[in-house]
Amino acid sequence: MQREVNDDLLREQDRAFCISVKVPIEKLTLNGSHSIDRRTVENLVKHFKSRTFDRLDPRSHLPALITPNSLPQYLYDHANNLQDPPVFDPVDIITCLRGGDQLEAAKICCASTGGWWLIDLYRDDLSLELRAALRDNLLSARLLSDGDIFASGQLIFDAIH
Repeated sequence: MQREVNDDLLREQDRAFCISVKVPIEKLTLNGSHSIDRRTVENLVKHFKSRTFDRLDPRSHLPALITPNSLPQYLYDHANNLQDPPVFDPVDIITCLRGGDQLEAAKICCASTGGWWLIDLYRDDLSLELRAALRDNLLSARLLSDGDIFASGQLIFDAIH
């Protein structure tokens, strides 16, 4: 039964996904009450400033909801450009479903440069189950590589030393 639920959520996720876009950091906020963990933020700042960090890596993307008809057409014209996603500078603030510590660290790293973050935009008519799964980052269907495991271990090692 759990596998069917996951398959259903993955199908809904595919249907609901609109586009990945670069959004100015100052136009991003977090949904709900998330307390910022200063130690995690400090470690993320170190990681973001390292040469091995890549904002284009899909693991770094944050999910957010949007009404599809509020997206300009030029974004859809560039939807398949995964190496250089289009920039979307919305009028309103975009609320991410997760990533408070990540956003806080990004704001610190990009304060002087006016940086951006990659956001995966989803239709706002999601089921509560899919919203929760995206918020909790439960839909990562890929297997971890040895490099992923090493990088995670290195972050933990750096955090305790």
